Amino acid sequence: IDISKTPPTHTDILDENGISVLLNYVEKEPFEYKVLIHIALCTGCRRAELAALQWSDILWDKKQIVISKSVYQINGKKGIKSPKTVSSNRTIAIPDYMLQLLRQYKKYQLEQQLLTQIPNQYNMLFTDKYGDYLPPVAITNWFQHFLKKNNLKHIKFHSLRHQKVNSKAKILFSFLQKICYFPFDFYAIFFKNINFINKKINEFFTKKEWLIFCHFFYLIL
Repeated sequence: IDISKTPPTHTDILDENGISVLLNYVEKEPFEYKVLIHIALCTGCRRAELAALQWSDILWDKKQIVISKSVYQINGKKGIKSPKTVSSNRTIAIPDYMLQLLRQYKKYQLEQQLLTQIPNQYNMLFTDKYGDYLPPVAITNWFQHFLKKNNLKHIKFHSLRHQKVNSKAKILFSFLQKICYFPFDFYAIFFKNINFINKKINEFFTKKEWLIFCHFFYLIL
């Protein structure tokens, strides 16, 4: 029987200009969503992983964020569970500007708690209006409203994740950091400017340099 195949799902990915426009509009949004968007672009985290971030997951001295859990919501009940896959447990380096933004945000969050007298129940980066876990669907709803309000191109929030995943250069430096624990902040050096995120690996290395690089680290290992 000849069964027609369903065409693959296409995920729109923003180019450098699209990201720049997006970030300009995000500046006008509440502080928590500004931080959320920047973390999404810097780390490539899923919605549920972003919602599950706690302040204890920020390794200030190492300039890293630990991703080890995600928020779920089933039949109105919310909680924290392990990430989507085992490989989803990871530690991601973040640039200096992101650390500075997080410090400002933490101060802002504490000020809001004093003002509203609503406690942060689980020491989360992002909460709902009651200080409870922020459900992933709330992120989606806000993002779609944000795009529509500013007449921006309709994309899925998940598309922001691909800005990180599809950057071969970032994957390379992440690989370096994981296997060698480099003391240098490669992300701060090469990616402090958000426009670097769409660079291709061949813009940094020729084929010969890439082979030398692989051989060099093979000898180290």
